[in-house]
Amino acid sequence: MAPRRLQATFLGRVFSVKAGRAVVALPLGVLKSGALRLPEKEAALAKLESGPVIRVALRFDSAFWESRCPEVAFFHAPQAPFPTVWTPLPMRAPLLTAWAGGPKAARMRAQPASRLIDAALVSVRTMFGEQQWRLAQAFVHDWAVDPHALGAYSYLRVGGRGAREALATPLDRTIFFAGEATDRHEAGTVAGALRSGRRAATELLAQG
Repeated sequence: MAPRRLQATFLGRVFSVKAGRAVVALPLGVLKSGALRLPEKEAALAKLESGPVIRVALRFDSAFWESRCPEVAFFHAPQAPFPTVWTPLPMRAPLLTAWAGGPKAARMRAQPASRLIDAALVSVRTMFGEQQWRLAQAFVHDWAVDPHALGAYSYLRVGGRGAREALATPLDRTIFFAGEATDRHEAGTVAGALRSGRRAATELLAQG
């Protein structure tokens, strides 16, 4: 097969590549944005959505939670703004990750980082009480407003059965598709993303 040339823009810079075949592994939110024109996939994309997730990484002056529960990695408080918090176990470090998805993340979408950090600290206090600790640093990532993601995990809309398989189907034995949204067994997980990459690579190599 004769190579084809692709021209695109990355971080404001135009580049071009030449290849006989390609694997598309863009996040579902980017595919739905129209950044890549794929009329053959519009029906499948219309049946899939990308949900919001916000994560706040917190570094403290000490791992204060270890005095009470040194072997616990995940903590849950459904009423808190960030209902899930986890430690870096088995590594021991003064780090906590606060996580919110679905409706809770949607309500906090695009809020200033300072407000999201405050909400994460409210969640920490809800789970661990008013202990003596000092926040040293915090980092916020809101996948819904990240222009390179435009959402986090995929999910099917009502009537969306078969959409993942349709999105995964290659085009003209030339363009192959990977990404957790194309995996029907473990969608919404890192495992699903890895599975889809192996599948797409196998499909491509089978073309010779």
